[in-house]
Amino acid sequence: MTDRIFKISPDGSTTIEPRSVDPPGEDAPNPEDSAAKKKAEAQKQKDRLADQALQEMTFSTHVLSLNATALYHLGLLEEDGETGPTDFESAAQVIDTLAMLKDKTRGNLNETETRLLDTVLYDLRVQYARLHK
Repeated sequence: MTDRIFKISPDGSTTIEPRSVDPPGEDAPNPEDSAAKKKAEAQKQKDRLADQALQEMTFSTHVLSLNATALYHLGLLEEDGETGPTDFESAAQVIDTLAMLKDKTRGNLNETETRLLDTVLYDLRVQYARLHK
């Protein structure tokens, strides 16, 4: 089993690192058993792939995550060819959260982060107004 360790550096960036933890008790695989070895190696490979799929958490990835959440609540994200349910109250809350982040971080973001936040907020507000008549 792999746990993840979240580390925050002095500059505010967050990294996620894997930390292996052996299962407690008698459930631990016997290293001499070749089937158990293969299973353990397959699990390690699966854990490595899952760790690679995670991106470093930055302000931009957080904004994009909130954007995806709002789009989901607006019913604009497709999963398996079908759109999700609409929940305008939740979508509005996420949009308000992004607006609050914009206000609270004014003057502290670089140009790229500011442009991303402005664009995401504008697009979400237009989609919300278009869908919630």
